[in-house]
Amino acid sequence: MARPDAATRTPGLRRTSPAAVVVSLLITVLAGCSTGALAEGNRTSVPAGSAAAASPVSESRRTEPASEAPTASTAGSPDTTPAPARQISVFPLPAGLTPEASGIARSAADPGVFFLVDDANGPATIDAVRLAPDGARRAGRWLVDQVTVGNPEALATGSCGPRGPADTRCLYLGDIGEADRDDIAVLRVAEPPVTDDPAASGTVDDPAVLVAQELVRFTYPDTPQDAESMAVDTDGAMLILSKPRKPALGEQGDPVRLYRGDPGGGVLTLVTEFRLPAPLRPLQSRLVGVRPTDMAVDGDRVLVLTYDQVLEYRRPDPAAPLTDFPTWPVQELTSASLPQAEGIAGAGDGCGFVVASEAGPGGSVGSLATVTC
Repeated sequence: MARPDAATRTPGLRRTSPAAVVVSLLITVLAGCSTGALAEGNRTSVPAGSAAAASPVSESRRTEPASEAPTASTAGSPDTTPAPARQISVFPLPAGLTPEASGIARSAADPGVFFLVDDANGPATIDAVRLAPDGARRAGRWLVDQVTVGNPEALATGSCGPRGPADTRCLYLGDIGEADRDDIAVLRVAEPPVTDDPAASGTVDDPAVLVAQELVRFTYPDTPQDAESMAVDTDGAMLILSKPRKPALGEQGDPVRLYRGDPGGGVLTLVTEFRLPAPLRPLQSRLVGVRPTDMAVDGDRVLVLTYDQVLEYRRPDPAAPLTDFPTWPVQELTSASLPQAEGIAGAGDGCGFVVASEAGPGGSVGSLATVTC
């Protein structure tokens, strides 16, 4: 197996246009008052759909009786049925920890631990937090030895695949972001144990060191793409959802493209094109379109995150391949209003999930929203 430093990518700095800054500020205003609660360092916790009308968390999604079943979808025009009410809690991330949280993955070894990645370029770094009823606390930080990334927008957990050690679980860090990329890179590392020993799990100022198992490159088969959403199939293959360009005002925009990549890298395969359902309460999507910011595989369901919604695609048949998920029954789940939701992970119970958000324009602390059934 090749040393990862032979494939190290040295990124350039990302440029932000004045127009993008204006759009970001408008998005923050549309996101509502949830950012104010986070800035005060308090946990926000309300029952979804409760009478707390002043809270954007409680009003962030419309809910329907649990007896309503999700509506079957097609790849070209999926329908949605709103999900039953859930309990939502929003926590600020510890200061200095992934202020631009763009990817999240639940630990396979410790269900209370979630790994996070920040989309800043530079040395590949992975953080961990432990969730508890009263908030989120630091659980570790790791620096991947001799690997530099350009725009790490995704983090997933899964089998280490045929090229990794047997009976182990791996983290996959996706350097897949930024528009008009011909190629992307995915870094695979063994999931590190999270302990109370700072020497083993590392700290913000003194991270522990991880040795990469492999850094794999993929190229798009058609045109350059932007992407922030990545998942791992059971055989170690990568699934990538494109992030279409922001549509012009009043236009529908381009469909999302689903790509599959073999575990060893190479040219991606275009699986299908499909459109995401419009959100029940469109806010940020009015400005930027309905575009995926992350995805996660959680048992027999696939979760797709946009700035305004969480979509749950349910496998209708245990034998259905994961690449068919755009045709599965889909519903919009109750979620929280966050400044810039960019990462999602399932809770492992087939129902709940956790969303990671960047701090947003003018903010300094990222946040997590937990949604439980």
